[in-house]
Amino acid sequence: MLNSIENSFNDVSDLWDKLTIKKVPVFNFIDLKSFGLSDDLYIKMNARGKQLSDFENFKAQMIKKIQKQCWDQSRKEIDRFSIKVDTIWMDLFWKLRSTDGFDERYMRFIANSLICSLATDGKTLPKDILIKKLQTLHGNPNSISPDDFDKRSYEILYDWLDCYMSKHPDITKLIDLGLIIPSGESVISDCTGNNITWEKLILFYAQTGYLVKYKKLNPSAFSDWITVVRNVLQNSTIDSAEQFIYAINLIKELLPGSGDIYEYLENTTINSNFAELQMKEEKRKAKLIQVDSCNKAIIHKAEDTNFSRGHITFSLYCATKEGTEQIQFDILEKTTSVLNQYFRHDNDLSDEVRRALFCIGNGKFFEYWSSWLYAVNCPKYRLIPDMKELRKFADNPGYRHYLKQLIELLFNKTLADIINDYSIKRDKPTWKDLIIKNPDLLAKTRSKYIALDEEKGICYLIPGTRVSDDKAGIARLVKVASIV
Repeated sequence: MLNSIENSFNDVSDLWDKLTIKKVPVFNFIDLKSFGLSDDLYIKMNARGKQLSDFENFKAQMIKKIQKQCWDQSRKEIDRFSIKVDTIWMDLFWKLRSTDGFDERYMRFIANSLICSLATDGKTLPKDILIKKLQTLHGNPNSISPDDFDKRSYEILYDWLDCYMSKHPDITKLIDLGLIIPSGESVISDCTGNNITWEKLILFYAQTGYLVKYKKLNPSAFSDWITVVRNVLQNSTIDSAEQFIYAINLIKELLPGSGDIYEYLENTTINSNFAELQMKEEKRKAKLIQVDSCNKAIIHKAEDTNFSRGHITFSLYCATKEGTEQIQFDILEKTTSVLNQYFRHDNDLSDEVRRALFCIGNGKFFEYWSSWLYAVNCPKYRLIPDMKELRKFADNPGYRHYLKQLIELLFNKTLADIINDYSIKRDKPTWKDLIIKNPDLLAKTRSKYIALDEEKGICYLIPGTRVSDDKAGIARLVKVASIV
């Protein structure tokens, strides 16, 4: 390095005067024998023989491939990969470094970019080989090789790296818009850490694709775009590389319209079959928003309830004027309010809700699920055990009217009001009447299974999930008998 400096500046006669025109340089000597050496010291040097990291090896090989393929030939020298990878791009990951260093985050970012590139290419690899490759890169980003890149995937990597440092340096302002990203984590920090899920990688692809496409961030358009992506992800199962391929190619198909996603959804035919039902809903919502922009805030509020999680088909069903397809937005707002009040948390589906459902119509909401209990030789039913099951129940065309009628009553009443107002229409209460009026009975069935002997008017509350057909098993059942 000293020789290079001398060669570069040897012919400058007044170099010292130029260097000292403002301040004389000062050099501090540190005896490294007494200095706490860490990996940080070796970012730019390998003078003491420290083994190069996987990232350093990959970087050196990647630079050679780029030069050999002339991929950066049209770029200025200062804009080439070989310069930026150790300067402006490294600054981004240096800020995100942890006690383990920054190499891991850098490699994870590069691997994420390649995973998305390969999955959306559609032609470079046979499907079985592609799936295996994605699984390997997802599980071990250090397995990445320059041989995995072609010109297209390299350009995607370059654009991804460039957009976070050049076009959008203040990445922290995207936290509130990321929606799935945990509070307090920047999007890029969260998506370059360990154990990134397939779903979050698709979100990262969607977000980065938007940032690369548009030079200036439009918060409203970006939020709309990420909201649609979130809705798809939260209402799909993406737990494998194969499902990831289908999902990310749907997002790729939507990406050209990310600047005005609702206009795009209303006027564009979507070819992908992934998340078909959710996309049908997204197109319906887009049409409603395009008719009147004021509808967007009401729809977004409905989407953001813990019950709906972006899927508001049931809420729209509640708000649809009978005999038409017209949405009554005042009813949609009331429905959203009820869902927020009574179904806010996953673990708060109370027995009070179940008792209130028994008050609706003929009270046979439980027949949506059935089996057979051989111990007492009668049908077995389930009283909606949790919020996950309630969401499925709300999409069941044959039974969702029970929940709709309950919600309509909750516009003006409480659950306690509904239960207290229920009148026993007979002199002698049935098992159903006894359950409605007795708040303690349903606590006796943990998994909310019941069995019914309609002929004898007996309801058996099943304590667990299984019942042996011996005397001991039958004895554990809690019998609620109609009063004869």
